[in-house]
Amino acid sequence: MCNAHHWQFEFNINTQSVPKRSKLLDIFELKIFNKMKRQTNNALFMMLLVSIYMFSNLNCSEKENIVTKKQVRNGKGIIKDTSLLVSHTNNSNQSPAETEKTELVFIGSYGNPAPVYVYKMDTATGALSYICSSPGTIDPSYLAIHPNKKWFYSVNESANTLSAFSFDSVQNTITFINSKSSQGNGPCYVSIDNTGKYVMTANYNSGSIAVCPISADGSLGNATSTDQHAGTGPHAHMIIQASNNFVYNTDLGLDKIFIYSLDTTNGHLSSIGNDASTISGAGPRHIAFHPSQPWAYVVCELKGKIEAYRVNNSTSALTVFQIISTLPDSTKTDASAADIHITPDGKYLYASNRNTYNNIAMYSINQGTGILTLIGHKAAGGSTPRNFVIDPSGKFLLVACQGGNKVITFKINYADGTLVSTGNQLSVISPVCLKFLEVNKEKNNTGIHTIHFK
Repeated sequence: MCNAHHWQFEFNINTQSVPKRSKLLDIFELKIFNKMKRQTNNALFMMLLVSIYMFSNLNCSEKENIVTKKQVRNGKGIIKDTSLLVSHTNNSNQSPAETEKTELVFIGSYGNPAPVYVYKMDTATGALSYICSSPGTIDPSYLAIHPNKKWFYSVNESANTLSAFSFDSVQNTITFINSKSSQGNGPCYVSIDNTGKYVMTANYNSGSIAVCPISADGSLGNATSTDQHAGTGPHAHMIIQASNNFVYNTDLGLDKIFIYSLDTTNGHLSSIGNDASTISGAGPRHIAFHPSQPWAYVVCELKGKIEAYRVNNSTSALTVFQIISTLPDSTKTDASAADIHITPDGKYLYASNRNTYNNIAMYSINQGTGILTLIGHKAAGGSTPRNFVIDPSGKFLLVACQGGNKVITFKINYADGTLVSTGNQLSVISPVCLKFLEVNKEKNNTGIHTIHFK
């Protein structure tokens, strides 16, 4: 009996392509079988026979490569190595790569200069992992992401400008495009109109607003429209176009909500004449629109109140129907409310309180009337929760604690609307604004499977 040899075959098969059978396999079968049979015992030979049979049914391409770790001696088919690797290089029939939704978080911050950061959120845990950051600009605090997911825009507060960036979600890179004047002092908010053609900004220090066109390459053009609020101490704080196509602009200094129409052919804003007044001295800061009902909720910074309005979608008019405190003790006067958001399904509303409180006020929304009911308050986990955001799935709420230099992740308990600590937090210098972007990423799956025969 001849000495038995241990033969190991390692096949790497790309299951995403089904090319036709290789002639090399036929040569392999004819010339190698007899020599192998003489050099191995019957059991080993049967294992080899099974492996060769599997090879013969792979429908391998004429262009596939059969590679050995050592060359076949003299071309006579005598294998000197114990492993055989078969790889497919013809992917002409390969099915499209599978993709999955990835949730990215853009973080605006203060600094001179400072970047805009991009992190990926783990949709199971809410943990954040670094992806990339932009070139630094001056105080890129508030952000707006274009609907095409390729461009985003920031204010530059102390520079009195707006900046445009391009974002490559495949290469994970950010490129600065250009900057334009905000046509005022201290721009603190930026948004994009419903057509994706214009950027709108609110200048806090000067109490003015402006509209800039977006060019075909994502760059910003010079302002097409501006409006300077009249009165004592105007402080424009937010400007946004609602789903009814009217533009709403809160002014903290004048206790007013200005309402405009936007001509999308020339980028011109026109006052509607239906401006709403809040409680005197309330300081309306941010506004949140219900996703399916004609209700709007305005958080008032200086009084720590939320004013709820019915929205006439035909005329743009706002009619107040509830005022509720954001503070644990509604008799207190040391309020500094900041941000307000509603879950995607419209079931819950949240508002942030800074300074003394540093918490998130939680409310349920009556789906028939829009009335808010306080659920309670959750400690933000850091100081100065200036901004927060709810992820697109409605599972997580992320808080930017500007004074604490961190971003805290909470899970939303959909049974009762309470926020649950996840233990996940991210250290970032002076985070001011959080924005989510959903992109489709190719799954990290090559379709390669390895089979071992021994």
